[in-house]
Amino acid sequence: MLVLGVILFLFCAVLVLIIFKSLLKERRLTLVSENAKIREALSLLESQKRNVEAELSHANFNLTKTVKIYEAARDICASLEEGDLFERFKEDLKKMMDYENCRLLPREVFDATFVQGSAVFPLVVQDVCLGYLVINGVSLDEQPFLGILAAQFALGLKRARLYKMIQELAITDSVTGLYTRRYAMDRLSEEFLRSQEHHLSLSILMIDADNFKECNDKFGHLVGDMVLNEIGRRIKENVREVDMVSRFGGEEFLVFAPNTSKESATLFAERIRRSIEGSFIRAYDEKVHLTVSVGVASYPEDTAHCQDLIGKSDQALYQAKKSGKNKVCVF
Repeated sequence: MLVLGVILFLFCAVLVLIIFKSLLKERRLTLVSENAKIREALSLLESQKRNVEAELSHANFNLTKTVKIYEAARDICASLEEGDLFERFKEDLKKMMDYENCRLLPREVFDATFVQGSAVFPLVVQDVCLGYLVINGVSLDEQPFLGILAAQFALGLKRARLYKMIQELAITDSVTGLYTRRYAMDRLSEEFLRSQEHHLSLSILMIDADNFKECNDKFGHLVGDMVLNEIGRRIKENVREVDMVSRFGGEEFLVFAPNTSKESATLFAERIRRSIEGSFIRAYDEKVHLTVSVGVASYPEDTAHCQDLIGKSDQALYQAKKSGKNKVCVF
């Protein structure tokens, strides 16, 4: 009986041990499976973390670029002069990326065959092409940012050109393309003060087209305007770059010549008179022959006052008219 009890106990113990080992094995398999799932989840989280970090890095890069583009666009818009505008653009571009060279090509001379391999950006505002930006040595990744900056540059370029056009309209006579009387008088005042400060000569030529009313009456105002335009062009051809030529009013023109003696100014006046006298002016289907009379006065020989200098040249012009026209008279 005792032996049977021992055998039964051992059998139960073995059975318990087998069951326990089976449970341990099942638990171990469960833990292994759970650990595998945990590792897989950790791996997924690590991958997501790397993706988030990459996206953050990319977003930070884009944000930095966007801020730089904004700053560059603001800097570009600070200038109203086309040359300065382009220099600012190249400087700002250099701060953002390396490039070999950057060119601004006018629309009229652009040829796609000569810019192969370059990044080309048409500068279009309101369906009007202002020209092309051609940039060498930039990567494909940089080109979207370049496109944004080029669009901003196009707006700045349009603004600068409009400003220049408005400035030119404000100081330019519509018929002759010469400076207006008001602008010329402002500049003359400045030049007169400079001549006084530096003890320089300053001469004025007052020029009037002879018998211009008869030309208008005979051929009409359209022909008359073309005649005035041609007279203005010939005057400019016979003076220096530093001399200012303006339409003073009607058929009168004013030239002031800085650092120019009365003798030199008289030579200019004779050259202008002969240029206009020596050939016909073609206006539409008409051939018009006109002459001019010129009055010359100089500072400091004739006067010490700016307005008086104009009056003296006008008096000399009156004398030229009175003595037969087509003459140069010196005050």
